[in-house]
Amino acid sequence: MAGIVGIKRKGEKGLVEKMLNKISHRGNTGKRIIETDEATIGVVWTSPQKDSAFSSLEKVFIQDTAGNGHLAKAEILNGNLFLERDELGIAPLYFGKTKDDVPCFASEVKSLLTATNDINELLPGYKFSDGILTKYFILQKKQEIKDNPEAIAKVLRKLLEDSISKRIKTDLFGSWLSGGLDSSTIATIARPFVKTFHTFSA
Repeated sequence: MAGIVGIKRKGEKGLVEKMLNKISHRGNTGKRIIETDEATIGVVWTSPQKDSAFSSLEKVFIQDTAGNGHLAKAEILNGNLFLERDELGIAPLYFGKTKDDVPCFASEVKSLLTATNDINELLPGYKFSDGILTKYFILQKKQEIKDNPEAIAKVLRKLLEDSISKRIKTDLFGSWLSGGLDSSTIATIARPFVKTFHTFSA
Protein backbone atom coordinates (compact mmCIF):
# COMPACT_ATOMS: atom_id res chain seq x y z
CA MET A 1 0.00 0.00 0.00
CA ALA A 2 1.05 3.57 -0.67
CA GLY A 3 -0.54 6.99 -0.80
CA ILE A 4 -0.22 9.51 -3.62
CA VAL A 5 -1.20 13.19 -3.79
CA GLY A 6 -0.50 16.15 -6.02
CA ILE A 7 -1.49 19.40 -7.63
CA LYS A 8 -0.73 20.67 -11.12
CA ARG A 9 1.14 23.74 -9.91
CA LYS A 10 4.71 24.29 -8.81
CA GLY A 11 5.65 25.77 -5.46
CA GLU A 12 3.09 23.77 -3.48
CA LYS A 13 5.36 21.65 -1.27
CA GLY A 14 3.63 22.95 1.85
CA LEU A 15 0.20 21.91 0.58
CA VAL A 16 1.43 18.52 -0.62
CA GLU A 17 3.07 17.92 2.78
CA LYS A 18 -0.28 18.59 4.50
CA MET A 19 -2.05 16.27 2.06
CA LEU A 20 0.46 13.49 2.75
CA ASN A 21 0.08 13.94 6.51
CA LYS A 22 -3.62 13.14 6.15
CA ILE A 23 -2.77 9.71 4.70
CA SER A 24 0.42 8.95 6.62
CA HIS A 25 -1.10 5.59 7.64
CA ARG A 26 -0.75 4.46 4.02
CA GLY A 27 3.05 4.50 4.23
CA ASN A 28 5.45 4.54 7.17
CA THR A 29 8.58 3.43 5.31
CA GLY A 30 9.29 6.38 3.07
CA LYS A 31 8.06 9.72 1.80
CA ARG A 32 9.00 11.78 -1.23
CA ILE A 33 7.85 15.10 -2.66
CA ILE A 34 8.77 16.05 -6.23
CA GLU A 35 8.39 19.51 -7.71
CA THR A 36 8.58 20.25 -11.44
CA ASP A 37 7.89 23.35 -13.49
CA GLU A 38 4.29 22.16 -13.91
CA ALA A 39 3.35 20.34 -10.69
CA THR A 40 4.06 19.30 -7.12
CA ILE A 41 3.39 15.66 -6.25
CA GLY A 42 4.08 13.44 -3.27
CA VAL A 43 4.01 9.81 -2.17
CA VAL A 44 4.28 7.78 1.04
CA TRP A 45 4.92 4.05 0.86
CA THR A 46 5.37 0.86 2.86
CA SER A 47 8.23 -1.63 2.63
CA PRO A 48 6.81 -3.91 -0.10
CA GLN A 49 6.55 -0.98 -2.53
CA LYS A 50 9.94 0.53 -1.67
CA ASP A 51 10.32 3.82 -3.56
CA SER A 52 7.03 4.42 -5.39
CA ALA A 53 8.17 7.67 -6.99
CA PHE A 54 10.10 8.03 -10.23
CA SER A 55 11.40 11.14 -11.89
CA SER A 56 13.46 11.98 -14.95
CA LEU A 57 13.92 14.91 -17.26
CA GLU A 58 11.08 13.64 -19.45
CA LYS A 59 8.42 12.63 -16.95
CA VAL A 60 7.49 12.25 -13.30
CA PHE A 61 5.20 9.58 -11.92
CA ILE A 62 4.06 8.20 -8.57
CA GLN A 63 1.94 5.15 -7.91
CA ASP A 64 0.16 3.06 -5.30
CA THR A 65 0.69 -0.56 -6.30
CA ALA A 66 -1.84 -2.74 -4.51
CA GLY A 67 -0.66 -5.91 -6.26
CA ASN A 68 0.23 -7.23 -9.69
CA GLY A 69 -1.66 -5.08 -12.17
CA HIS A 70 -3.56 -3.22 -9.45
CA LEU A 71 -2.50 0.38 -9.11
CA ALA A 72 -3.39 4.02 -8.94
CA LYS A 73 -0.90 6.14 -10.88
CA ALA A 74 -0.30 9.83 -11.45
CA GLU A 75 2.07 11.08 -14.14
CA ILE A 76 3.25 14.48 -15.28
CA LEU A 77 4.34 14.28 -18.91
CA ASN A 78 5.00 17.21 -21.22
CA GLY A 79 3.16 19.52 -18.85
CA ASN A 80 0.02 17.35 -18.75
CA LEU A 81 -1.46 15.48 -15.78
CA PHE A 82 -2.38 11.84 -16.34
CA LEU A 83 -4.20 9.68 -13.78
CA GLU A 84 -4.93 5.97 -14.03
CA ARG A 85 -6.73 3.46 -11.81
CA ASP A 86 -6.64 -0.32 -12.11
CA GLU A 87 -9.53 -2.17 -13.68
CA LEU A 88 -10.87 -3.59 -10.40
CA GLY A 89 -10.44 -0.43 -8.34
CA ILE A 90 -8.22 -2.09 -5.73
CA ALA A 91 -6.15 1.08 -5.29
CA PRO A 92 -8.28 4.19 -4.61
CA LEU A 93 -7.87 7.53 -6.42
CA TYR A 94 -9.81 10.81 -6.32
CA PHE A 95 -9.42 14.04 -8.25
CA GLY A 96 -10.82 17.55 -8.47
CA LYS A 97 -10.01 21.19 -9.11
CA THR A 98 -9.14 24.00 -6.73
CA LYS A 99 -11.18 27.23 -6.59
CA ASP A 100 -8.81 28.70 -9.18
CA ASP A 101 -9.35 25.72 -11.52
CA VAL A 102 -6.09 23.82 -10.85
CA PRO A 103 -6.29 19.99 -11.08
CA CYS A 104 -5.34 18.01 -7.98
CA PHE A 105 -5.61 14.40 -6.79
CA ALA A 106 -5.16 12.10 -3.80
CA SER A 107 -5.54 8.49 -2.70
CA GLU A 108 -8.17 9.43 -0.12
CA VAL A 109 -10.96 12.01 0.14
CA LYS A 110 -9.73 13.47 3.43
CA SER A 111 -6.39 14.25 1.82
CA LEU A 112 -7.96 15.86 -1.25
CA LEU A 113 -10.18 18.02 0.99
CA THR A 114 -6.99 19.81 2.07
CA ALA A 115 -6.82 21.29 -1.44
CA THR A 116 -10.43 21.39 -2.68
CA ASN A 117 -14.08 20.61 -1.99
CA ASP A 118 -14.48 19.38 -5.58
CA ILE A 119 -14.26 15.61 -5.05
CA ASN A 120 -14.59 13.05 -7.85
CA GLU A 121 -13.73 9.36 -7.78
CA LEU A 122 -11.65 8.05 -10.68
CA LEU A 123 -13.65 4.93 -11.46
CA PRO A 124 -12.01 1.50 -11.89
CA GLY A 125 -10.62 0.96 -15.39
CA TYR A 126 -10.49 4.66 -16.24
CA LYS A 127 -7.77 7.12 -17.22
CA PHE A 128 -7.85 10.88 -16.74
CA SER A 129 -5.92 13.25 -18.97
CA ASP A 130 -6.32 16.99 -18.33
CA GLY A 131 -10.07 16.92 -17.87
CA ILE A 132 -10.88 14.03 -20.21
CA LEU A 133 -11.99 10.66 -18.82
CA THR A 134 -11.37 7.54 -20.89
CA LYS A 135 -12.42 3.99 -20.09
CA TYR A 136 -9.55 1.68 -21.04
CA PHE A 137 -10.79 -1.63 -19.63
CA ILE A 138 -13.99 -3.62 -20.17
CA LEU A 139 -14.40 -6.82 -18.17
CA GLN A 140 -14.65 -9.82 -20.47
CA LYS A 141 -16.08 -13.19 -19.52
CA LYS A 142 -13.27 -15.73 -19.23
CA GLN A 143 -13.40 -19.06 -20.98
CA GLU A 144 -14.03 -22.10 -18.82
CA ILE A 145 -10.82 -23.66 -17.50
CA LYS A 146 -10.43 -27.16 -18.93
CA ASP A 147 -7.63 -28.37 -16.62
CA ASN A 148 -8.35 -31.02 -14.01
CA PRO A 149 -9.10 -29.83 -10.43
CA GLU A 150 -5.73 -31.01 -9.08
CA ALA A 151 -3.80 -28.92 -11.61
CA ILE A 152 -5.97 -25.87 -10.92
CA ALA A 153 -5.47 -26.30 -7.16
CA LYS A 154 -1.69 -26.49 -7.59
CA VAL A 155 -1.60 -23.24 -9.60
CA LEU A 156 -3.90 -21.51 -7.11
CA ARG A 157 -1.74 -22.56 -4.15
CA LYS A 158 1.40 -21.24 -5.84
CA LEU A 159 -0.29 -17.89 -6.53
CA LEU A 160 -1.46 -17.65 -2.92
CA GLU A 161 2.00 -18.55 -1.57
CA ASP A 162 3.68 -15.90 -3.73
CA SER A 163 1.12 -13.25 -2.78
CA ILE A 164 1.26 -13.93 0.96
CA SER A 165 5.03 -14.43 1.30
CA LYS A 166 5.95 -11.12 -0.34
CA ARG A 167 3.80 -9.28 2.22
CA ILE A 168 5.46 -10.87 5.26
CA LYS A 169 8.31 -8.63 6.39
CA THR A 170 8.76 -9.83 10.00
CA ASP A 171 9.27 -13.06 11.96
CA LEU A 172 6.44 -12.13 14.34
CA PHE A 173 3.10 -12.46 12.62
CA GLY A 174 -0.58 -12.75 13.47
CA SER A 175 -3.85 -13.66 11.81
CA TRP A 176 -7.49 -13.13 12.67
CA LEU A 177 -9.51 -16.32 12.15
CA SER A 178 -13.13 -15.67 11.28
CA GLY A 179 -14.08 -19.32 10.97
CA GLY A 180 -14.35 -19.17 7.20
CA LEU A 181 -12.16 -20.60 4.46
CA ASP A 182 -10.38 -17.34 3.53
CA SER A 183 -8.71 -16.55 6.85
CA SER A 184 -7.92 -20.21 7.58
CA THR A 185 -6.27 -20.65 4.18
CA ILE A 186 -4.18 -17.50 4.58
CA ALA A 187 -3.05 -18.52 8.08
CA THR A 188 -2.12 -22.03 6.92
CA ILE A 189 -0.04 -20.76 4.00
CA ALA A 190 1.60 -17.96 6.01
CA ARG A 191 2.71 -20.16 8.93
CA PRO A 192 5.85 -21.70 7.32
CA PHE A 193 7.20 -18.25 6.43
CA VAL A 194 7.51 -16.94 10.02
CA LYS A 195 9.09 -18.06 13.31
CA THR A 196 6.28 -16.87 15.58
CA PHE A 197 2.67 -16.98 14.49
CA HIS A 198 -0.31 -15.89 16.63
CA THR A 199 -3.94 -16.50 15.72
CA PHE A 200 -6.98 -14.76 17.16
CA SER A 201 -10.66 -15.64 16.99
CA ALA A 202 -13.91 -14.47 18.58
